[in-house]
Amino acid sequence: MTELNMLRLIDTLSRRRLKKAKIWEKFGNSYRLMLFTNGEGCWNGPDRSLKVKLRCGLKTELTGVDEPSRCEYAALMYTPLLCLDEKLEEFKQKLESMNQEKPRSHDEL
Repeated sequence: MTELNMLRLIDTLSRRRLKKAKIWEKFGNSYRLMLFTNGEGCWNGPDRSLKVKLRCGLKTELTGVDEPSRCEYAALMYTPLLCLDEKLEEFKQKLESMNQEKPRSHDEL
């Protein structure tokens, strides 16, 4: 997954209340979290910010937007861009498990 692809996914997020924000501050947790800062200022409060948790999904969709603190938003975004890495890790763990369970026997001639 490239940063350019991720930026295309979240382009609309930075157009509304985060229009003055940095496009993104950083990715965290192996591209599973995006942080946006320096958004439009809240009345009598901090500048708006947004944390977007990324998960594997069949289609790209933004769900579960919350405001855990005043002017600090949290969202969940599903995208197929993350699925490959998760599947590779799943298969790797299954293979390691199978190798550990394999009986240690040998044939003698």
